[in-house]
Amino acid sequence: MVSWDETIKRTQDIIDAAKTVRKDIFFLCHGGPINTPEDADRVIQATDCVGFVGASSLERMSVEKSLESLTREFKAIPVKR
Repeated sequence: MVSWDETIKRTQDIIDAAKTVRKDIFFLCHGGPINTPEDADRVIQATDCVGFVGASSLERMSVEKSLESLTREFKAIPVKR
């Protein structure tokens, strides 16, 4: 299991590297230990990410919680401007 400190550092390192190549990228987080809206918010608040890509992980989450409820929670994460 990757720690939150490592997840946040690695995410920001990737973002920083991409910024050296292009300035017109917006960054989204996905994967690793990011499994809930709270997890996504944690990474978004600690990095330059502006959102989360749910992809197939949302299908797995819907077993535990309604997909509609999860979507509302993800949409409620504040977007950085």
